[in-house]
Amino acid sequence: MTDTFRVTSHPERGRCAIATKALRPGDLIISEPTLAFAINDALVRKRCAVTGCDTNDITCAECANVEHYCDGVAEGGETRLARLVAAARARDREGLAGLVSHIDDVDDETLEFATYAAALARQWWPLSAKCSTERALEDVLRCHCNAFAVLLPTPALAHHKRPAMAGLGTRHGLAKEIGLAICPKAAVFNHSCAANAFARVRLRPGQSPSVEVRAIAPIAVDEEICISYADSVGDVTARRKVLRDSFFFDCACDRCTREETTPTPSFVIEGDAAAKATALEASSDPTARLVYAPLARCLESESKGEPLSPHVGGIVLENLRHAFGPGFGEEWGDRRIYPQ
Repeated sequence: MTDTFRVTSHPERGRCAIATKALRPGDLIISEPTLAFAINDALVRKRCAVTGCDTNDITCAECANVEHYCDGVAEGGETRLARLVAAARARDREGLAGLVSHIDDVDDETLEFATYAAALARQWWPLSAKCSTERALEDVLRCHCNAFAVLLPTPALAHHKRPAMAGLGTRHGLAKEIGLAICPKAAVFNHSCAANAFARVRLRPGQSPSVEVRAIAPIAVDEEICISYADSVGDVTARRKVLRDSFFFDCACDRCTREETTPTPSFVIEGDAAAKATALEASSDPTARLVYAPLARCLESESKGEPLSPHVGGIVLENLRHAFGPGFGEEWGDRRIYPQ
């Protein structure tokens, strides 16, 4: 699959990505095009997620060959997962088959929603007659457990556009979740609350998104490469609840195991950008320190009226590029990603 890691099987952790060579912070581990993606319902029928153009069609003229579904369908319930599954199956009928669905672990509420989404997916997918209801349900759950969030950093938005996106999911108020993407080849990385790698969905105007994973800590040969599935700034109880509710497993990573006997105080990231930055910089979560703290410092500079470099701000780009390489974040400065 790649010269940076190999995939093995563990009796408790399932598939694992094991480094085949020493990796330094910033090294690219994998970059793969997404199988499909779907923008949030709040953006449905408003903009094409690839080109930023206005559209009322399933795909706009510029990306007619890209399976991502620019718009949605009827009102009445979240349709994002259903659109993601429909797009994935339209592109590759078996593309989701290798992913774990956790169908035996989900609660009744999640199962009810997944059943609804599966019915929508079968309705939209052109070859729905060849997809059983059971397979559609499992595919929805596979996407639910394995999808990557498509995030747009708040500093990449012009000031007057931020209130319009207030309803979208946020990460500490520093990044807006605009959709979900599925990339089976990048779904092999297990979770750790002290991850040594960071995954993000990279957006480029006029192209399908890709999932990029980079090291954020030194990784030795034969060491497992792990990413964080969720924000890891809370205490062990709070983190485990999020992971159990969203990903259906009880985290037993080294950090969680250590904090069972030596608890780390939990904190809530509130207040102004400076307070958020200070809290994030104190986090034991490497992603919080390396990704979200610089974003908060960028917003802090903005609040003081200090000049920012092209659109995103020199502070965040300088920090992220130091950690992740010179090309990191280059697309954030392009207004075509989300028209201002």
